[in-house]
Amino acid sequence: MKEIVFFTGKGGVGKTTLSIISALKRAREGRRVLLISIDPAHSLSDILDEAKVTVPNNMDILEIDILKETEKYIRNALDNIRKFIGSETFKKVKETVESVAESPGTEDAVLIDFLSRLVVEKVDKYSSLIIDTAPSGHTLRFLRDISSAGSLLEFISKEARNIEHLKNLSGTLKGNIEISNILKERYERIRKLDITIKKGNTYFFVVMNPDYVSFMETRRLIENLEGLKLKIGAVVINKIMPSHIPEEYRGDQEEIINRAEREFGRFKIIKVPFKRDKGFLFEKVDI
Repeated sequence: MKEIVFFTGKGGVGKTTLSIISALKRAREGRRVLLISIDPAHSLSDILDEAKVTVPNNMDILEIDILKETEKYIRNALDNIRKFIGSETFKKVKETVESVAESPGTEDAVLIDFLSRLVVEKVDKYSSLIIDTAPSGHTLRFLRDISSAGSLLEFISKEARNIEHLKNLSGTLKGNIEISNILKERYERIRKLDITIKKGNTYFFVVMNPDYVSFMETRRLIENLEGLKLKIGAVVINKIMPSHIPEEYRGDQEEIINRAEREFGRFKIIKVPFKRDKGFLFEKVDI
């Protein structure tokens, strides 16, 4: 995969529309593009339907059904566990695993596993992967979880290999090789995802609106992304009202735009006008 572009920012700033614009631009240039939504409240299809946009043949769209993927993830985990324990013990473990499935953080774990598979399996099929994310707080937690999940799996994998070695010496190895292989495969996938996001051709396009609240959240988001050593491709100032709109509707947008240019000037700044006609944006805006 030649590039991965994340569109991130505060809820309601227009990340989904801009991710579609970006994907369409690349597809029209002849690239093979996968546009994917990792926002549980995804709306890619709704926006494309509303704007009556024809999706090019070289552009695929994927909206993750996180509930369906979580069920699949839990089912797969239980199938693996079932191989190594007795039926009575399995009943107790099954209850525990199913209760964990409803706890906070499970959806992030499922999403990380899904994306890691996607990057590994589709790495040669697409030249561009455009990702529409959930609001910034959720996205930052998800990005931090990728690194922590990789570190945890590395530790568990090492411990599993140590146990495997000891059982091999004692002649009681049995199913430990398969467990070790499952852990190793998952660790390697998530490690590859982590490396791809941090060191590959991966960029974050931070989207904001020209208002004070959006500006402040964008500032915090950029600080966090830089703290994670992630590359920012651009700051996109979206929904800019034209000058003929009365000042009471435009608010302090000129002041906010000037402030954004001063504070975020080390990045590429892209300005996008406010348009109710999404068809216009899909044809004219270059991101």
